[in-house]
Amino acid sequence: MNTKLKVSVFTALAALLLSVPSVKDMSTLTEITKPHQGVYRLNEFRFGGEDIVERFETSSIELKRNGQAVFVLNDTNRGRKEVTGEYSLNEESGELILTIQLFGTTLKKQAYLKNGLLTITHVQDGRTIYSEFKRN
Repeated sequence: MNTKLKVSVFTALAALLLSVPSVKDMSTLTEITKPHQGVYRLNEFRFGGEDIVERFETSSIELKRNGQAVFVLNDTNRGRKEVTGEYSLNEESGELILTIQLFGTTLKKQAYLKNGLLTITHVQDGRTIYSEFKRN
């Protein structure tokens, strides 16, 4: 291999290695790619231990860019309801705060996002409501 070719190959390899993001920059890369964004479909829904997912099975939560969230509730008894809100995510802990305006009131709910599963637990009238949404 001639000297010019060796220098060119070395220069190309050096440029490639320098362009790979460092571990320190990975949070920036995560911030840019937003891997949590997308549609999460209802996978499990229990009210006080009773499985009611069939009644709501086509419901979803979509996490969009700029912290926007779209909640779609398809209740076989009451029809379809769509509500737009906001979310914030702590990527280290997986804590997700969902915020919506409903009937003139701001509602905030803590949820968790881990390994493509978004889970919400709520207690109403002494009964636990558990919902699990799975990423498409």
